[in-house]
Amino acid sequence: MKSQAAEVLFNGQVAGILRQTGQQYSFRYDKAYLQTDQPAISLTLPKRPEAFVSPAYDLLNTSLHMNDGNGLALGLFADDYETPSFAAKAFLAYDDFLEFGRRIGLPPSRVRRVLAEMAGHEAATDKLLRRSLLAPAMQAAYAASLAARRQRLRYSLGGSS
Repeated sequence: MKSQAAEVLFNGQVAGILRQTGQQYSFRYDKAYLQTDQPAISLTLPKRPEAFVSPAYDLLNTSLHMNDGNGLALGLFADDYETPSFAAKAFLAYDDFLEFGRRIGLPPSRVRRVLAEMAGHEAATDKLLRRSLLAPAMQAAYAASLAARRQRLRYSLGGSS
């Protein structure tokens, strides 16, 4: 697997190395920088000798930055359509994604499999999140966001999830 790396400078001094390997990123402070009085390069990267490791984050998840109501960067439907589930609960859930899959021509059985897959993997995502570059408070916010999304994907007004 190909790896790329770059020096991260702060006030002209090497603060650390940012590395990308596949879909994972890591940052490790330079040992000499850790001994200085220079500040951490980011609030999410406090000075420490251990590397920070992060997966490529869910780029569609805007819930950490703004409360846009549905947690997606883009609307799910091009028109003003709302499923009965969304009309009843005011959040995107299983029924909405099932309808979206139908509208783009996917077989319902495939959409159900994908939704079940997306609603799982708690242990794996929790492990990655604990190793991430996010500060503890942001890790907690991201974990809460993922838990809420999983819960929504398990909710169906028709009870078919």
